[in-house]
Amino acid sequence: MCNELKNDLTIYVSVVIPSLNVAEYMEECLESVTRQTLKEIEILCIDAGSTDGTLRIIEKYASGDPRIRLIGSDKKSYGYQVNLGIQEARGKYIGIVEPDDYIDKTMYQSLYSHTNSFPDFIKGGYTEVASVRDRRLYAEAGRSHLADVFEKLLFFADAREKGILDINHIWAGIYRRDFLIEKNIRLNETAGASYQDISFSILVGLLADTGIYVNKNYYFYRVDNENSSVKSSSKWRCVMDEYEYITKELTQREMYTSDIRKLVCLQKLVSYQWNAVRLSEKEREAFLLAIQSELKDFSEEGSLYADLTDSQKESAELLRNRTALRAHLNEKQERSRQLAKLFARIEQGEKFVLVSAGRYGERMLLLQEMSGIKCMKAVADNNPMLQGKIWNGYSIISVPEAVQKYKSGTFIIANRNHSDKIQKQLENMGISSDKIFAVSNMLSFEEMLGLVFP
Repeated sequence: MCNELKNDLTIYVSVVIPSLNVAEYMEECLESVTRQTLKEIEILCIDAGSTDGTLRIIEKYASGDPRIRLIGSDKKSYGYQVNLGIQEARGKYIGIVEPDDYIDKTMYQSLYSHTNSFPDFIKGGYTEVASVRDRRLYAEAGRSHLADVFEKLLFFADAREKGILDINHIWAGIYRRDFLIEKNIRLNETAGASYQDISFSILVGLLADTGIYVNKNYYFYRVDNENSSVKSSSKWRCVMDEYEYITKELTQREMYTSDIRKLVCLQKLVSYQWNAVRLSEKEREAFLLAIQSELKDFSEEGSLYADLTDSQKESAELLRNRTALRAHLNEKQERSRQLAKLFARIEQGEKFVLVSAGRYGERMLLLQEMSGIKCMKAVADNNPMLQGKIWNGYSIISVPEAVQKYKSGTFIIANRNHSDKIQKQLENMGISSDKIFAVSNMLSFEEMLGLVFP
């Protein structure tokens, strides 16, 4: 089935939606795309043979909206389906929406408003979303590392690393169609949905001449779909496949120079650690055995060791050393146990003083909001520039003032870099260690969901 737009209608954005058996979410997704304030779009629904009613939903929307084209895919591959959409697209820019997600109605109008200088890509942010017990919960994904480059037209010829500052989540942006065609950038066509966004985002970033990062979240990324590829432990090799594809593509283009190789390998290190931590024990062991030869570059004798930060050296050590990785995983489990104890006290009605008005503190306030239990009675911070200011509804006070006012209270330290110093400061002021909880790692949205809705 195919509904045609009038030939003389300018299409600013082609929206590619690759689908396979997502009837539960398809209507909300299509509703959000068809209601875009930017009307000059086409919607390419690339379906790989759904049997659960997904096709009926697409056909219903297509019958009433000539901007929708339903295109059948003969392969059940996220990469192949998106590539088919890129091939069929007629818009100046191309966007991607995954069918279990949805978008803000202004997304494409807002992103397209940055195209006057014809950047190769414009990328916004995203918000994680989950539906639990008739409630819809949200958590904005942080992008503070982009603060210095937001809303600027960036030129990458002499700074290729800036093109890959914000990899993955390819659906949060739009890409100039002529750029993708001219550079022959396509997704890896491995089976199913298998992290093909890794290679696409890195190739886009390394081959682009210009780009813009936008400081606004328009995309709503669902984290409660149990069928999501991110939750599949069986796909332990897929991340390796993505980096092999990147290496092959860059080598064929004669672009795999020592500088580009270093950038790719540093991204690989991050991806490999993420993969190792998420896998089950059996798949983790298979993955670690398979990557050992690749890790030689990161050893003390390796060609990349001198370029590694302390954090990157730690990541490399975790991947090389089973004992270190096991200790890291045990520490992660212990952290989960401590968080569960903390949340049990929240549920019992205990009140707390939150120390540190930063991103980690915001996560604790989000946990408070999700639980529906107002447990933070005050917020304190050692930064005199913040004291006296209103932050998320709290007037920030100094740590000494907080101790004076709430001497018998319990304190939650939400800080990564200065957690030990703050704990010592509180103890020196007379707060016993059993009255101090330190949250020195960023709480993920899924961790919080697990606490509030076990």
